[in-house]
Amino acid sequence: MNDIDKIFKIYQNVVFHLRKLNIDQWDEVYPTKEILRNDIEERSLFVVFDTLNNIPISSIVINGSQEPEYKSVNWANTKGKICVIHRFCVEPVFQRRGIGNKTLLSAEDYIMKKRYSSVRLDVFTENLSALNFYKRNGYVFRGQIVFRKGIFNCYEKIFDC
Repeated sequence: MNDIDKIFKIYQNVVFHLRKLNIDQWDEVYPTKEILRNDIEERSLFVVFDTLNNIPISSIVINGSQEPEYKSVNWANTKGKICVIHRFCVEPVFQRRGIGNKTLLSAEDYIMKKRYSSVRLDVFTENLSALNFYKRNGYVFRGQIVFRKGIFNCYEKIFDC
């Protein structure tokens, strides 16, 4: 909790970066510092730090919370222990250095150790970089849903647990 301001700064920087790319995915409404505070309290927020400078460089939330819209998606795994990735980002100045891949691989390792059989997530359709990132990492398209900002693709990765 002592690092909440530093962690929230990553999200603010990502919002600014996405706006420069004309991607209206996140804003002042989402994600908020309060949402991140709740993630920390629920022990579902994971952060990678640059230990040399003691600054957070990526952040990811892993929990079992599924949006109601997920019910309309044709998921392959409907009976196993399921988790969801939320609010995954990399500080813009650290992007394109493999940190996103390393963070995701660490998250998947954690997910498998916790014996989840699959992970789900949604990606804003205008964020082509994120869409390609998940496809490259073995996530399978399962459908689309609509949130406040527009259309989001839903992806799933199944694990052998």
